[in-house]
Amino acid sequence: MLRPRCGVWVDDQTVRKSPAASWLAATARHTAGSDRQALIARRDALLGDLAQLDARQRTGSVAADKYEARRRRLVNELERIYGALDEAGTGPQGGGEGIAA
Repeated sequence: MLRPRCGVWVDDQTVRKSPAASWLAATARHTAGSDRQALIARRDALLGDLAQLDARQRTGSVAADKYEARRRRLVNELERIYGALDEAGTGPQGGGEGIAA
């Protein structure tokens, strides 16, 4: 019988007979998890950069045009990362219409 195993569709008999099939299923799961962790780490770094940029802007140590351009790039990159995390579908669910608070 064909079943999903760690994100990979494999035959039960193949898994029992082939260590490679077992390894492939485990690797696929690990890769998806490590990709998500990389996205989360990048998101956290960008949020830190954004906070530093905003602090520098408040003290007047960055020119307005450079602030706007850098902030726009950071926010665009954060939007891309949040989109990738949403596509992975392995985060908290909710926030949709019709959900009671």
